[in-house]
Amino acid sequence: MAYQSSDSLGRAIRPMEHGAQNVHARLGKTGGAAWTYWIVALGFSGGMAAWLGLVFHNTPVVPGGDPGNWVATGYIYLGQPYPSQLTPFGYPPLLFPILGLFVGALGPVEGAQLFAPVLLFMLGISTYALARYLLRTDTMALLAVSVLLIDPSLLDMFYWGAYPNLLAYVFMNLAWIGLLRAGRGHPSSGAFQFWACFAATVLTHSLVGIALSTGTVLFLGLGGLIPTPPRAQAVREAERGELESPSIAARALVQSHGGLVGLLLVLVTVGGYYGGTFALGITHPDYFQSSSGEFTLLPFGTIFQALVPHVYIGRALALDLLAVGVGTGLTVFALLRDRRPRWLTPSALLLLAWLLAPMVLAIVGIFLQIVTDYHRFGFLLLTPVVLTAAYFWETAWVLRKGPTLTATTSEPPTTPSQPAPNRAARGWKAARSIPRTGAMAIVGVAVVLLLTLSATAPAMSRSDAAFTKVGHDAAFLDAVNAIRHSGVRGATLTVAGAEKWTRALTAQNAYAPSSPLYLFYPSQATDAQLAYYALVSHYALTNGKVTAAVHAVNPTDADGLPDYSVSLSGPVHPVLRVVPQSVVVQLSDPGTGRLTDGRLNGTPVVSLPASAGQPMTVVYTETGFTLVVSISVDPVAPTA
Repeated sequence: MAYQSSDSLGRAIRPMEHGAQNVHARLGKTGGAAWTYWIVALGFSGGMAAWLGLVFHNTPVVPGGDPGNWVATGYIYLGQPYPSQLTPFGYPPLLFPILGLFVGALGPVEGAQLFAPVLLFMLGISTYALARYLLRTDTMALLAVSVLLIDPSLLDMFYWGAYPNLLAYVFMNLAWIGLLRAGRGHPSSGAFQFWACFAATVLTHSLVGIALSTGTVLFLGLGGLIPTPPRAQAVREAERGELESPSIAARALVQSHGGLVGLLLVLVTVGGYYGGTFALGITHPDYFQSSSGEFTLLPFGTIFQALVPHVYIGRALALDLLAVGVGTGLTVFALLRDRRPRWLTPSALLLLAWLLAPMVLAIVGIFLQIVTDYHRFGFLLLTPVVLTAAYFWETAWVLRKGPTLTATTSEPPTTPSQPAPNRAARGWKAARSIPRTGAMAIVGVAVVLLLTLSATAPAMSRSDAAFTKVGHDAAFLDAVNAIRHSGVRGATLTVAGAEKWTRALTAQNAYAPSSPLYLFYPSQATDAQLAYYALVSHYALTNGKVTAAVHAVNPTDADGLPDYSVSLSGPVHPVLRVVPQSVVVQLSDPGTGRLTDGRLNGTPVVSLPASAGQPMTVVYTETGFTLVVSISVDPVAPTA
């Protein structure tokens, strides 16, 4: 359909909006059967949320370290004191006021314990709503959501605290629903819903927002290549509530009234946030270039581990698989466009664009040498892979030999005197009530139960153990509460893995020797290095690449003269330890020439360098001799 003016746009939309009520009838949006499925979806999502909430409630502190970081950041939006280590408005902000409501009402631990299951519930319901637009049977939509919610990889995200990602997934689901509505009789309201949820996604998590943007560009670009039905045919289909056209959805996003208002909303909110932070000099989190080797070599092969856990794929093979996946998707699209364009419905095109987006981003990122955690990209594939599998399973089994496929390829009447084909009896409504769904439901329930018992439950136990090792037991909580109620304002030095929840529970700075792979500001790297030296050494000399450290000068505690370490992509790795008790100093009597062995038993005196380039000295004054150990480092850090 071509929108040539505002008048023609209105004339085109009016029959589509009138026919939208038929869309609801065909999709089973009304009636007792649809509500039955909704109740089951609500119950299953609520049951999984209750399970996760019970597990989190049984731990003194919510699993993972990142939730502590999100809770502490939420203090900024509550107007409460917050650790000065945090950067206000540096991270996309939409999560924090929402999480802050839970924290403000219940407290940091209890608020996070409730927020996580509520987030899982929201993800389940939004995915079910999207699945009902993508699939033709309520049964398959319900089974797809059930399989997704019991996926160990998805549940693992709650354990390591990917709350921004998960909330952005909710908004992305709602954005896709708006896009489908725009192509199915609601061009204006659907377009506005898409852009509003698009803005919410970008303002919640940048990577998910970029993936949604890429998927949208692919949908619009590929949709523009699909032949548009003639205007008369499109109006007739809209009046019957049967219009499905990616090209109409694409045009609605940028030409309908709701689409234009939505674009303005994106400009004001997203543009205002990033423009405002740029004007105020607020920097956004970014990975260090020094971590490029860690992220683009070995870890890049883990991009598929969200789909196939515990299976390692090399970097080269991972790139090949991504390229094959993108090439296959585009080839299938080209073949269908030429031979079966009616099969390229908005649902099919959206699933294709959604699948291609993370793969395209990963390939482009590697070739542009963008430093980021490519392991996260695999989690963007979880939902589209499940829904695409459901789409094909439904088509191959439930709709096989049914009249729906012939209905989608049949031509409209050529003359007004010919009766219109009864598509309502052969289309979506018929597909939702055919007997094969009963057999599919039985098989699906059995599969869900089997996966829950054999995979989900053991995986949740493993994740709970893995993400509560440090800084999550009752002793940690007691220690932090003692610090919080001491009345002393100051920072806390602790071990890696405990610092984020320490910040959240004390609202003060906390330092730990964290890996720089997951630090995003130079000040964080400096803090982590100083915390490392403060924990493991009394004196240290370093140029950022090599380190010499003296842990202690008390002879009973001294274990290095000194310890030598090197920094590999950030973390410090000990390479040589000279134990004082093992050092033997051979002494020669000038008069007799007799040789004796001397030992280091005293307390050394350590002198730090007065200026850059000067040595650090460790002096042992023993009976009969003085041993001076001089350690120097290049003031200019080596490049390798």
